[in-house]
Amino acid sequence: MRDDDADDTTHDTHDTRAVRSDLAGPSGGPTRGRARPRGRRGPGQRHRDRTGVLHARGAGLRGGVPRLAQQAVHRRDGQRPHRPRRHRGRCRGHRAHGAGGGAPPDSPGTLVTLPLAECTAAGQTLDVELSFSVELGEGTDERIGYSAREEVAWLGTAYPLLAWDGAGWALDDAVPVPGETTTSTAFELASLVVRAPSRFEVTGVGAPAPAVQRADGTTEHRFSAPVVRDVTVTVGELDLVRESADGLTVVVAVPAGGSRAPATEWAQEVLDAAADLSDHFGPVPYDELWVSVLPGVTDGVEYSGAIQFGDVDPRGERWLLVHEVAHQWFYGLVGNNQARDPWMDEAFANYAEHLVSGDDDPTEDAVGVPGAVGRPMEFFADRRQPGRTYVDTVYLDGGRALVQARRAVDPDAFDEAVRRYLAENAHAVASPDDLVDALAGLPVAVQVLRDRGALPPEGR
Repeated sequence: MRDDDADDTTHDTHDTRAVRSDLAGPSGGPTRGRARPRGRRGPGQRHRDRTGVLHARGAGLRGGVPRLAQQAVHRRDGQRPHRPRRHRGRCRGHRAHGAGGGAPPDSPGTLVTLPLAECTAAGQTLDVELSFSVELGEGTDERIGYSAREEVAWLGTAYPLLAWDGAGWALDDAVPVPGETTTSTAFELASLVVRAPSRFEVTGVGAPAPAVQRADGTTEHRFSAPVVRDVTVTVGELDLVRESADGLTVVVAVPAGGSRAPATEWAQEVLDAAADLSDHFGPVPYDELWVSVLPGVTDGVEYSGAIQFGDVDPRGERWLLVHEVAHQWFYGLVGNNQARDPWMDEAFANYAEHLVSGDDDPTEDAVGVPGAVGRPMEFFADRRQPGRTYVDTVYLDGGRALVQARRAVDPDAFDEAVRRYLAENAHAVASPDDLVDALAGLPVAVQVLRDRGALPPEGR
């Protein structure tokens, strides 16, 4: 996500809508020839835990959290924890419940905890079914919303995500800072089903199956993908355009009532940005990239294999396109705990802007909090301007720190180390230590990132 105009405001949500989805896995492997992470289990392996508890995260929203009721989700995910924790004492069976997770006391909370009926052995497969509904707010500048005037609704990360970060459960509190706080394992999207009035178009993620018209006046749209980290759906009066180049297909949806640029222009600009980024980071990790241009959004929000954009001029705001497409590598392909280590996707996306624009000589002066690039989102919550300070420190200072680290060594060697980081951590949730491992042969670059506070001091 890129929000240079963060104003730290909140938005109320109302008016319930229902969209049904059925997700199951696993068996997917790395997409488009990306290497499976070394020493980690890919999405085809089973999740291992011995705590007797499952945790799932709701979307980190500025204006509300999903209310759990009605929508069914079926998932089986997999990543091996570095060190499974032993459960001390007996496992107790309880109903699923929502925990506050930093949310207001009168809200359902951002954390859903599902204590298991009994302790589970390492390698045991668990099927978990959660039912919930999501409230869409009209005109919200968020990943979940709708426009009555344009007859368009959109919802992304709109269901609980298995919040396993590779070493333990991601239990970070939600904080009042504009931005994503998502942690999710990668999973096979066996089936995403969206039923909508037949006059509406529908976008999703992955590969679409032929739509099926139903007798009740609705059409069933089905999507699947070998591996994703979350999903997003847009439904409504939309104009769709599909363009392909270099093995990548871009599907763009714009409001049928009009947008600043036609869908064809959006598609070409996204393909151009993807080509420029591929020169540095390798092939786009997904065969299809779904782009929704939304009337209620001002900037951009990233997903694995999809992006939400505001109704902007894609040529005049090319930096925004580059930033969001870069998230297909940094967040989509290699995940991170966005609450604990937000710089690991946002700073890299800002760094990508510098590479593509040719601006490899940014100022060394910090515009945010000096030495705080690697701080968690909760660090910024108590600042006088949380959103602005967060963007200046994590995005701008973080991107500049990576540019400076690259300039301090052989740029080609740094580029190769970044590609190695992407390959070795593909479809995993990476930590700063994983980046240190990839940069092991470039100690000067590592020290630059330590000096900027992106990486922890040596020995910690």
